[in-house]
Amino acid sequence: MKSRHKNLQMGVVLVIAILSIISPGSRAAAQGNERGDEGRHLVGTWMVQVTRQDCQTHVPVGPPFLSLLTYNRGGTMTDSTSNPQFGQSVRGPGHGVWIHTNDHSYKVFSAAFVTMNGTLVSTQFLTQAIDVTTPDSYVVPAASIQFVGPDGTIISTGCAIAVGKRLVVEK
Repeated sequence: MKSRHKNLQMGVVLVIAILSIISPGSRAAAQGNERGDEGRHLVGTWMVQVTRQDCQTHVPVGPPFLSLLTYNRGGTMTDSTSNPQFGQSVRGPGHGVWIHTNDHSYKVFSAAFVTMNGTLVSTQFLTQAIDVTTPDSYVVPAASIQFVGPDGTIISTGCAIAVGKRLVVEK
């Protein structure tokens, strides 16, 4: 019991030490990366309706589906999706990074594993351009999708558009 308590104390000391190393200037720079002006920032969780489309004609391919995306301070993100395209395969959660490009615009890159019976079938790579149109909504005028096999070969590619609505707590 004493060793468990001592390990907890050492963990708390380590966290405090790491936080004290981060300079206020670094925190301000990171926050600047997260926010557009007029409150149109990306940090938060969004319900997103995605429509896959033909990359050349922009005609929708299949019905729209929903995804949840969470953008964290410091430029990381996670996602999950209800996309039915995976059939017997299972798409795991996506993990990625994002940057503020200008005004109310952001660029996001993420990856997710697609497995079948516990075996890696492919990795999905998603690149999105996001425009935050109001404090609680955004559009994705262009997203590119690439599925890469375990051996590194490109299996398929695609395009999509999307609209997102920020999840908020009603007062």
